[in-house]
Amino acid sequence: MIEPVYDEDRIKIYCGDCREILPTFTDNEFHLCYADPPFNTGNKIGWKNRKYDNTDDDLSPKEYESFCQTWFTQARRTSQKLLVTPGAGNIGIYPNATWVVVIYKPSSPSFNRFGGFNCWEPLLVFDKPVKRL
Repeated sequence: MIEPVYDEDRIKIYCGDCREILPTFTDNEFHLCYADPPFNTGNKIGWKNRKYDNTDDDLSPKEYESFCQTWFTQARRTSQKLLVTPGAGNIGIYPNATWVVVIYKPSSPSFNRFGGFNCWEPLLVFDKPVKRL
């Protein structure tokens, strides 16, 4: 059994490779799963090819889609609600969300792979039928 890195009352936080962690849990075990997957940028972003050395983020498009499908299937299976920040360039990889929310961040624009800057991020919300999120 994988141990949480934080465990207090009813809140537990697990940290690790979700492809290893999620298969150990039952269907709908979690109320919420928040996922911020790598964006597959090739470690270079923006007009200056800013490099992020702390990630291994350079898969072929086919490999990246397979990676996303693997973790997404398990996250959807194990959680009642799933929130995903896919990056603007990866929205089309995922199934249609129940909602798409825009996180507006005017004070912290970031480089994007299209050569400009983002002052927003998409948040995909996948929700099984409940009254409220």
